[in-house]
This record gives sequence, structure tokens and C-alpha cells, in this order.
Amino acid sequence: GIMGCKRMALFKLKKYSDALKCSTETLKIEKTSNFCVWHGWILTKLDNYEDAMKYYNEAINISPEDAEPHKYMGYALWSQNNPSASLEKAIESFDQAWNLSKDYQMLVLKGTAVKKLGTGESRKSYKIGKKSEEKMEETKEKMKEAIEIFDEVIKNDVKNEEAWFEKGNCYWNLKNYKESEKCYLEACKLDPEIAVTWCNLGDVAAVNRSPNEALLFYEKSLFYDET
Repeated sequence: GIMGCKRMALFKLKKYSDALKCSTETLKIEKTSNFCVWHGWILTKLDNYEDAMKYYNEAINISPEDAEPHKYMGYALWSQNNPSASLEKAIESFDQAWNLSKDYQMLVLKGTAVKKLGTGESRKSYKIGKKSEEKMEETKEKMKEAIEIFDEVIKNDVKNEEAWFEKGNCYWNLKNYKESEKCYLEACKLDPEIAVTWCNLGDVAAVNRSPNEALLFYEKSLFYDET
């Protein structure tokens, strides 16, 4: 309806407080799984994670077979701004979304969360004082696990640019720059206008002591960078 369109427009304009008011009015008229997910997503953007989770859970109760609430719950759970952030729980949410939908994008999100866990992109990833060798071994295991997930995506959806890109990031974290470069090049073929992929290719070239090539990649990255 009109209220839903208004909420979407306000959301796109990043006027989240106004979008929340609009969403609240929408829920008074009708409480559907989709509307609850929308409400949760707006709350997430406002860093109100506790209330967001309530609405995602409400959406799941309304439509237990719907993957969307689990996907957005996963986003909320891996946010660095969330004091209750948990990549382990985010992985569970994306896995549940994948099981319900068999949408390979959900599997890409799961793989990305596994990669984040391996690189320590979580407040609770590693205990203080843990030996660096142990950290390195954990990183290696998680990268390999994430690569297996991305390989499954690519096997069934070879044109999934994000899977190639994230697979490249995993190989970068493993210091396997040759494989990393291959993945980034595949990602660039599929979507040549993503600045960060060209930037990462520049990083690979820099590590391989090819400064001229690195400069070319960085220049391409700047050309496509919208910021």
C-alpha cells in the first residue's frame, strides 16, 4: 500500500526514524512476516538490535518457512555495532535461511560469516592471550571451510561475482596470492565496476612486487569508486 511505499522511500533516503514511525503505523493495520522483517531491519539500522531481534523472531513465528527473517537476523548478528554480536549465531541464521530457500546468496552470506570468524572480525573470536600459532591455525581452518562453501556456490552458480570475490579474500588471508588473483579476476569479469575488487587486485600485484601493475589496478579502482 501507500504506507509501505512511503516507508521504503524514507528507508532509501536513510531517514530511519521517520521510516520507523511509518512502519509502526503499517504494523497497526496488518502484521505480516514481511512487515515485521522491514520493521526489524529499520531498527537494525538505528542500532536497536534487541528490539530488531524481537521483530525477526515474530516474523519467524508468523511464517516459519520464510528464509528472509533468518537472513536479516544474520545481518544483525554480525554487525560490529551490535553489543550482542555473534558470528557463530549469524552463521546459524544464514544456514537456516539457506536450508529454507536453497538460494545460493544465503550460502554466500554463510561463507562470508565463516570468513569473518576466521579473520577475527568478532569481539569474541579469540580469548586474550591465545598463542598466535593457534590463531593462525584457526584462521587457516575457517578460510578452508569458507572456500568449500564458496566452491559449492560457484559449482551451481558460476556467475556469482560475490562468491568469487569472497573466495579471493579467503586465499588472500591464506597468503595464496596466485589463487587470490584468479578469483578477483573472475569477479572483475562478472562485474567490472566494483571498485574494491580492482583495489584488491592492486594489493596482490603490490605483494608480487609489480608496482606498475598495482598502480593500474588502483587507478581502475578509483575510476569506479563512487565515494
